[in-house]
Amino acid sequence: MAEGLDAKSAKAEGAMTRKVVTCRSEDDVGKVLDAMSEHRLRRIRVVDNDIRIVEIIAQADVATRVDQPAKTAEVV
Repeated sequence: MAEGLDAKSAKAEGAMTRKVVTCRSEDDVGKVLDAMSEHRLRRIRVVDNDIRIVEIIAQADVATRVDQPAKTAEVV
């Protein structure tokens, strides 16, 4: 809508992300934090072997559950 699109006629595909960054549940936390930092993500999707979303890791999860202050600061 910020780009002047009409909310009544705009389609979801016009606002969606084309390249989705994901991780797997078995990925190392450091790798996940690096991906979040590199791609400037507030959330990253965790996918299974069929590329289905099974969980989402948010900045708040990182801030409250990961004991890596420097990495947490990078992400947040």
